[in-house]
Amino acid sequence: MIIFVLQALARILKIKLKFFKSMKQRKPTRLKDYDYSKGGGYFVTICTKNRMDRFGEIVRGEMVLNSSGKIASSMIAGITKVFNNILIDRFIVMPNHVHCIINIIENLPVGNASERRIAQPLQSSLARLTPNETTSSEMRSAEDIPHDRTKMLLSKVVQVYKSGVTKRVKKIEKSMNSLWQSSFHDRIIRNEKEYGNIQLYIENNPLQWELDIENKKNERKAKITELREKYYDAVLNGQENK
Repeated sequence: MIIFVLQALARILKIKLKFFKSMKQRKPTRLKDYDYSKGGGYFVTICTKNRMDRFGEIVRGEMVLNSSGKIASSMIAGITKVFNNILIDRFIVMPNHVHCIINIIENLPVGNASERRIAQPLQSSLARLTPNETTSSEMRSAEDIPHDRTKMLLSKVVQVYKSGVTKRVKKIEKSMNSLWQSSFHDRIIRNEKEYGNIQLYIENNPLQWELDIENKKNERKAKITELREKYYDAVLNGQENK
C-alpha cells in the first residue's frame, strides 16, 4: 500500500515538474507583422454537449485522442482552406472541448475574399470539410448581414467547423446524440501579452486538466457565468494558476 502511494505521488510530481519546466522553456511566439491592437484575434472555446468526454482522455499530463478526437483535430487545420482570410494559430483538442486562437485578417483587397467571405461561406469550402454534403440555405444567405461582420465571420467559422466534425464523427460512432453545445465561448485578444498568455495556456492545458473550468468535474463552476468569465480573465492575464 505504501509503495502504491509513493508511486502515485511520484507520477504527480513528474507531471508538476513537466508543467513548470514547459512554462520556463516556452516563450510566446509573436506573429510577424500582426497588429495585435486591431482585436482581430479571438480565443475560442467550443465544448461538447453536457461536457461529455468525446475526444479522448488525459494520460499522465498528455492528451490522447480517440478516433473522434483525431477528426476534431485534423479539421481545425482545414479551416484555413475554407476561409482564406482566417489564420489558426495554437489549438488543442481536449477530452470535452476545443481551444484555438482564430485570427481574422481584414486587410484583403476589396472584391476579394474580404467581400465574399460572408455572402459566400463557400459551398466548396464546406465540402472540403464534409465531402458530398451541400451547404444549407442559411449558410448561403447574405440578406441579414449585421454591422459587426467580423463577429459574424467568427460565428460562421465555428459553425462550419462544428458541422463538419459532427457529420464525420457520426459516421464512425453510429450515434444520433448531439456532439456540441449550441453556443461557443470567445474572447477578443487585445494585446501581445494576452496573446502570449493564451498560447501558453493552450500548450499546457493537458497538464492543468484537473483545474480546467471545462472539466466535467468542475461543471458546477462552469455553469456560473461570473465564475467562468473570471477564469478566462485569469487566463488572458496569465494568472489562472495563482
